[in-house]
Amino acid sequence: MFPRLYAYFKRGWQFVAVPVAAVNFLLITYRLLIERIPFLHAVFPSLTVYAVVVVPLGAVVAVLLGYWDYKHGTAPQESERIARFSPWHRSLMRAIYHLADGEPDKAKEEVREWM
Repeated sequence: MFPRLYAYFKRGWQFVAVPVAAVNFLLITYRLLIERIPFLHAVFPSLTVYAVVVVPLGAVVAVLLGYWDYKHGTAPQESERIARFSPWHRSLMRAIYHLADGEPDKAKEEVREWM
């Protein structure tokens, strides 16, 4: 029971943590960096202007980093590990193979234990 609740907590926390971290980043960088450097304060005269520029830019950078990590970082290794060691994944792949061969009864039998 506890591991399942912990998994739900970890997945749900991201919906709270990411916006809080983003607001925290904006406020800290604006107050400690932008307001203290005259050139940057002239470019970003208010927190609103700073947020309008930084939020879309940060979203693009986050997507690019996520894409890179998905293609070259830990995600490919993790996917390979899951494919190799997960019995559910192996059964699902065998069922897809049976469906491609036109054997729907064998595919149903393959995934029956998981339903």
